[in-house]
Amino acid sequence: MKTLSPITNKTLVWITCLFSLLIQFSYSQDFNVLVFHETNGFRHTGAINASISMLEELGSNTDHDTWSVDNTRDASVFTTENLANYEVIVFSNTTGGSLLDASQKAALETFIQNGGGFVGFHSATDTYRNTNAASSWPWYNELVGAIVQTSPNHTSNNLPGTMNVLMNHPVINHIGNVGDMWEHEEEWYYWELNGGQLSDTNQNLLEVQSTGNQSYDATRPISWLKEYDGGRSFYTALGHNASTYNDNEPFRIMIEKAVLWVSDRLDNDEPINDCGSNLTGEWTDLLENDLNCWEIWMGVPHSTTGLPGNSSNVTNGSGTALGLDNDPTNVFSIIEENGEKQLYITGEVYGGLTTLNDYSNYHLSMEFKWGELKWEPRLDRLRDSGILYHANGDHGTFWDVWKSSLEFQVQEGDLGDYIGLAGTQGLVPSENSGGLTFTPMAPLNTGTLIRAGSNPELPNGEWNLLEIIVIGDRAIHYVNGVMVNALQDATWNGNSVTSGQIQIQSEGAELYYRNIRIKAETEFPSEDVATLGWGDDPTTPICTTNAPIGEMIALRKSGGDQKWITIAEGNSNLIANGEEADRALFYVEEHTNGCIALKSVSTDKYIQVVGTNRNAAIRATGNAPGTWENFGWEQKGSNQVALKSLFNNGWIQANWNVDNSTLFPLGNADGTWETFDYEIINNVSENTLVHITKLNAPGFAIDGDHDGANAQNVYLWSENRTNINQQWIEIDRGNGYYSYQKQGTNYCIDGDKDGANGQNLYLWTCMENNQNQHWQKVAVGNGAFKLIKRNAPGFAINGGNDGSNAQNVNLFNSSNTSENLHWIITPIDDTKAPEVYVDGTIFLYPNPIVNTVTVQGAENSIIRVYNMNGKVVVKKNISSNDETINLGTLPSGMYYAKINGSKSVSTIKIIKQ
Repeated sequence: MKTLSPITNKTLVWITCLFSLLIQFSYSQDFNVLVFHETNGFRHTGAINASISMLEELGSNTDHDTWSVDNTRDASVFTTENLANYEVIVFSNTTGGSLLDASQKAALETFIQNGGGFVGFHSATDTYRNTNAASSWPWYNELVGAIVQTSPNHTSNNLPGTMNVLMNHPVINHIGNVGDMWEHEEEWYYWELNGGQLSDTNQNLLEVQSTGNQSYDATRPISWLKEYDGGRSFYTALGHNASTYNDNEPFRIMIEKAVLWVSDRLDNDEPINDCGSNLTGEWTDLLENDLNCWEIWMGVPHSTTGLPGNSSNVTNGSGTALGLDNDPTNVFSIIEENGEKQLYITGEVYGGLTTLNDYSNYHLSMEFKWGELKWEPRLDRLRDSGILYHANGDHGTFWDVWKSSLEFQVQEGDLGDYIGLAGTQGLVPSENSGGLTFTPMAPLNTGTLIRAGSNPELPNGEWNLLEIIVIGDRAIHYVNGVMVNALQDATWNGNSVTSGQIQIQSEGAELYYRNIRIKAETEFPSEDVATLGWGDDPTTPICTTNAPIGEMIALRKSGGDQKWITIAEGNSNLIANGEEADRALFYVEEHTNGCIALKSVSTDKYIQVVGTNRNAAIRATGNAPGTWENFGWEQKGSNQVALKSLFNNGWIQANWNVDNSTLFPLGNADGTWETFDYEIINNVSENTLVHITKLNAPGFAIDGDHDGANAQNVYLWSENRTNINQQWIEIDRGNGYYSYQKQGTNYCIDGDKDGANGQNLYLWTCMENNQNQHWQKVAVGNGAFKLIKRNAPGFAINGGNDGSNAQNVNLFNSSNTSENLHWIITPIDDTKAPEVYVDGTIFLYPNPIVNTVTVQGAENSIIRVYNMNGKVVVKKNISSNDETINLGTLPSGMYYAKINGSKSVSTIKIIKQ
């Protein structure tokens, strides 16, 4: 790659001469350009004036078709009849909305639909960017190709930036080929947040490299073109400063050619090889531009080469990589053999030839043959190379040479083996026969190496055809037309990976590649899909759609001890060891393509398979419904189901021969041990907000103090019903047992261990199945109750003496008749039953909801209500301190309400009756 320096007058003369040879005279008459520069916001006065002067100069002084320029701020020129006099309309730094009325908008749309051309400068994407009727024009947003974000819109002005060339296109071929760079100082626009957007139909020409540390500073497109609604459009975000139009020759030439391109007067009939940046169903030759579609990273040279940074061990970090585009011995080069281009790799130094573009959903094809030479450190080993795909992250991550990636092994006798490099891996159906070997329909495994299922390699010196088809997070390896390996659920550092660069390895052996081609692909061959058992949809395993989506369920072993599924304390493993009162409840949510996710009601976490082997734990620890949380739901009867992990392909199993059995994804098929009863839970208890006072000292109440923390003591304090530290959510645990959760926290009153006289009570993280937090309410007269510990019924909550501030609350013999063990439990407000979240000051009530819900204390916030599929069904800005929201139109069921408060974002489950 090369970085362009400022273009001198001498260089400009050369470019101008070259450019004049490129232009084809398809028209002999001049044409007209209209420059519109009205603003309803910030006005770039200097830049607008300079742009008009530039367009006038370019139109009259070039050797191609000339144009005349009219410029105006007057929208009345936008009539169908008047616009017919022009071939190109330029929006030069327009801003705001309400620039054109409805008839004027229609005239511009007709102009484009009749084949007209459009050019936009800089703030043309800050035009018609709002959502209100007068300032919204989606057709225009698509024409110009983007909307700039707000708060902030852009970087500081005159910030130095580096742009990458993304396409080999006549409009920018004076700047360079794919991979070349251009330095420029600009006010760089942002697109990512706060109303910003980029059209997915843009053909991106230039991108600016990262301009800062925020997410929206990341590398992003800055100039593009496209054909749209019958016409052509070009836009550049450059052009905040007048000097750009006056003095920047690469910019001026780009605009000159852009005007000609949108007017269809620039010769663009020759096919453009854009290195597959916009893949189609036609093959793109990745060697057509020699190595201009690639970059080279060279690793550590072996000590026998004598090159700088060499080492006798090139893979242990003891040497220094040669680095990017530093290939002093031409390990990678293009040669011609019988008029055919070939990639020649000497193999002398470990290295990676890497595509400039990322690719997804593609078919990659190439031929290779071995040469004769071999080099240290593989002088006495098999000839070796490889094709790496889904390559991401930094160069040199693996052995100072290659990126994190999936490898299609290219080694003598081992073509098509799977290898996962540096945190990138997939799941391969395989059996262990002297090492894991690809076997269709076998259990899924991952590892550093899984051998190809067959070896159709041709003898050394003959050309072998290598192909990879990649769709989503799945891939199939082919050698000479034979499927030899396949993988699914590709991940990079635990996250699903569906795209990346492609690398070709130099690894100690001489070899040749030819016909390196790539095209878009949407499906795998049907016969291979059937062999692999991937179902009709090639991108996902089979999932049924008859699960009770949106319902809350409990699960139980269908045989054996028939225990209910619970969630273990500590490790959150799923265990079949519970009675009905102990059972865990799960929300059934829709996952991708008919699969499901199960979310624990008590922990608010998703059920996940933690690992790829069949003995992996199943836990309620997932934060979001990703790959590990993806399950197939196989209905077995009216109330029976088998669940299959789509992460490791195992059926969830509970051993019928073992009581209190832990669940594992062990099953190879949905048999008896893999069958569970399920019950849909409709009678959801309504939790009540209560106040607990001492019968014989009514001036004192149970108090949790401050915000709550594990092991924080519970004590008595002067009774105050408005004190949130004395407000407890009474949670019905079934069979007459209750937990008491401190309002605004996730801490419950806990009795610890088995119970002993004088043992203090404290707060601890609420756990549905923790019986230290379960208390039986036994009426003792006078409206009072004893609160008896469930797993130590000989002990009850004791207030001690007559009551005083900071007096500890503890356990005492439950048979004692003292009123120190008697408590008055009264609802704080029967009409509210509020749930509290954010910072303990925001209330949502009632819950369950009939028609309306009130949000209190959340002024200037936003509430969103999601259904169980994650779709937003209600969104409302909360403008008052006591806001009522109508949910009467929602169907009955479970929902999530999320409030974006001033301090945090919190989510609560709500029930619509």
